[in-house]
Amino acid sequence: MSRLSHYSANAIFAAMSLALSLSSPARAADKIELKLGHVATVDNAYHLGAKKFGDLVAERTQGQVTVKIFPNAQLGNERDLIEGLQLGTIQLTVAANAPISRYTTKVLLFDLPFLFRDDAHWDKVVDGKLGEDITSEFPKFGFRSLGYFDGGWRSPYTSKHAITSLNDIQGLKFRTMESPMHIAIYQALGAKGVPMASSEQYSALEQHVVDGSDAPLSFYSQLKHYEVAKNLSTLPLFKLTVHLLISEKAFQSMSPEVQKILVQAGKDASLYERKEARAIDAALRGKLESEGVKVSALKAGELQKFTDAMRKTVWADYTERVGADRIKEVEGTR
Repeated sequence: MSRLSHYSANAIFAAMSLALSLSSPARAADKIELKLGHVATVDNAYHLGAKKFGDLVAERTQGQVTVKIFPNAQLGNERDLIEGLQLGTIQLTVAANAPISRYTTKVLLFDLPFLFRDDAHWDKVVDGKLGEDITSEFPKFGFRSLGYFDGGWRSPYTSKHAITSLNDIQGLKFRTMESPMHIAIYQALGAKGVPMASSEQYSALEQHVVDGSDAPLSFYSQLKHYEVAKNLSTLPLFKLTVHLLISEKAFQSMSPEVQKILVQAGKDASLYERKEARAIDAALRGKLESEGVKVSALKAGELQKFTDAMRKTVWADYTERVGADRIKEVEGTR
């Protein structure tokens, strides 16, 4: 792997030892602890969904398999965590599309701006055949999906001024995830996308390295970005699609019975996480305004201008990579 040097020889040896212990028939009854790392805070729906998954696995394996969760990027950013799955240094993570797109551009379908009409539309797509198709090739990259988590609708916010029209966003610098598509989104809007890790955002906003960013309300609140960027737009750029991933090495080392439990627990935890994520975001709107956040809606007719700008540029550039037939299938899902 390209970043093998990030991991110590001891960590790799420990991972190999774990794999051997999991696959040894003589030790099949041994207790197994799986490490799950993610970048969110403990009050984020990511963490709540991960904890639910761990609880279900422990309950359904009668304590044979447990999940230890490391939040707040303790084990690295999402790119590090995915590489950890491939190496076997960790067994589980919760990660968004952007770092996964390094391996397959199919996942970028979900990042197309203004593709999904609402939460129910997104649910039907990810829980259907198209959702399975998108993740079907994950195992050959060293990880597999156990479920889709809802990261929320990503909306822009700035330290400069309110965004009520397409003109308001032009000329500004926005932090983006490390994704060419996300950079292209802001370029198409007349702004500049600056890729950086999530952990660097607060200081970048505070020091005016960037003028703004975009995130679901939960991240905007929990990372306290409202302290340094108080102008929040209601513009739903795109739905943040997130995956509960397991190392393919770890998965294949499990018995068929445990594999079945992991798969079902992933589905059940995903439904739980989505409910929690939406409840958290709904409760945050009033709270953020009480913290001095200025929430601005677009002027009449401006949403269509944003949509048109995306379809003429980002959609046109990425249609071949994500598949025109897949876009058509999403739009036709009712």
